[in-house]
Amino acid sequence: NVAGGVASAKYAFTPNFSINADFQSYKAAYGSNANGTALNSPLQQGDKLSRYQVGLNYGLSSSYAADLGYEEVDWDLKNQNGTLASAGKPKEKYITIGLGHTLNKNTSFKLLYQIVQYKDQGTGFGGGTDTDGNVAVGQFQIKF
Repeated sequence: NVAGGVASAKYAFTPNFSINADFQSYKAAYGSNANGTALNSPLQQGDKLSRYQVGLNYGLSSSYAADLGYEEVDWDLKNQNGTLASAGKPKEKYITIGLGHTLNKNTSFKLLYQIVQYKDQGTGFGGGTDTDGNVAVGQFQIKF
């Protein structure tokens, strides 16, 4: 139910330091099915969504790398179908810190910590409340 543009870029300042950025801009492609019933979709007719992400990667050594990322998701909800408490512009923010260890060319392990913030702006879209949270993750990867 979305249509829009996507952009992505990455630049390596040195072999050990790089930056990447992503942008997506979506709008609802349609708001109801053929008989006019509202769709079970986060985006309804007239709604828009923009996502921005920027990340830094720094190689500490040949085996270790540190990551720092920021992501923001901006919703523009029109509430044309009356499925929300009110129209508004909820916002999500994510800050991610990571430390990765490469065991060999096919195997790696990464520890990530993410700080999450959601501001509902009175729409009722995300359960109707502002929330903050944190999550820690361990990720093991094998490529074959």
